[in-house]
Amino acid sequence: MTRHAASILVLVATVMASSSSEGAPGETPRTPARASGGVAAAAVHRVAVIGHRGARAVRPENTLAAFAYALQAGVDAIELDLAVTRDDHLVVSHDPLVNGDLCLDPDGRRLTDRPPIRSLTLDEVRRFDCGTLHNPRFPDQVPVPGQRIPTFEEVLALLREPAGRDGPPARLLVEMKTVPGRPDLGPPPDRLAGLVVAAVHASGLADRLTIQSFDHRVLTAVRALDPSIALSALVAETGRRTRWPSRGRRAPGCWPRITNGSARTT
Repeated sequence: MTRHAASILVLVATVMASSSSEGAPGETPRTPARASGGVAAAAVHRVAVIGHRGARAVRPENTLAAFAYALQAGVDAIELDLAVTRDDHLVVSHDPLVNGDLCLDPDGRRLTDRPPIRSLTLDEVRRFDCGTLHNPRFPDQVPVPGQRIPTFEEVLALLREPAGRDGPPARLLVEMKTVPGRPDLGPPPDRLAGLVVAAVHASGLADRLTIQSFDHRVLTAVRALDPSIALSALVAETGRRTRWPSRGRRAPGCWPRITNGSARTT
């Protein structure tokens, strides 16, 4: 998710699975009450709880450890962003570059540059350790050394595991990233949509996820491939104007931008 979309999770008490749902770092998280019917139904009765990048307040962001923690905490949904490797594998990363603030190089050293994920094969991407470094923004975050950048398929497999709790299974919010004018950072929208839809179909979880993007061309491409997949058109404030999705895109969801929102003020 981009900085413009930080708001998306303000609808949520951004778990960061981290507020009311967990105890001290390392303890088993307490499960919050859940409304029936998933995120949509939960929003009718209460604020939906969404694990932003997993549960980055307490586990390294966008790692399997973070997603597993959020699911155990009983979130309504988990949120993640996708990038694409040189050999067209979908991996979970907020940024199109390997983040040197979060990951160590294959030799366990701090990164001296930030290579584009699109320039690396899946095997190369998997060599980075993205669980050892502690994110100073989150004092309660517990490092999990050896965590790799996960594939989209690995997260989908995690969602297929039995929930082990009451209530509906958690949903997944998938942001599809593009950088217009930078083909070195990702595939064209149609190709990206094809990769994601193929992975979703293989997982059997199409009814449990929402695909979202600031690039509405991606949403149009997804709709053409499978009209049954839920979409959410993200918008960003640009100067004094806000870009809203074209009515022709038929994206049935739209997340507002809320400045400085938090679990306390929501």
